[in-house]
Amino acid sequence: MIPSPLGLLQAFSLFAVAILLSWPLGSYMRKVMEGERVFLSPVLRPVERGVYKILRVDETVEQRWTAYATSDTLQPVPPAVQSAMVRAAARQRTH
Repeated sequence: MIPSPLGLLQAFSLFAVAILLSWPLGSYMRKVMEGERVFLSPVLRPVERGVYKILRVDETVEQRWTAYATSDTLQPVPPAVQSAMVRAAARQRTH
């Protein structure tokens, strides 16, 4: 199948936007990961501190590898449970 000119234009436009945004977004992400102040810091930092306070997280302490492995392993569980609940609800509607 031969791609249409409009499809090619769309693909190249998407590629160009991704290339153009990679530098500023990469710079922003680097600053955030290194803890530097960014333009959203005045808005998001108080929210972040509030979430840490509610969850009783000390942001100055590094996470141990066992805690990271546990959270990484359990991450797919909530979507799987939600999917099972949706399928169960759909079965009940059909019966």
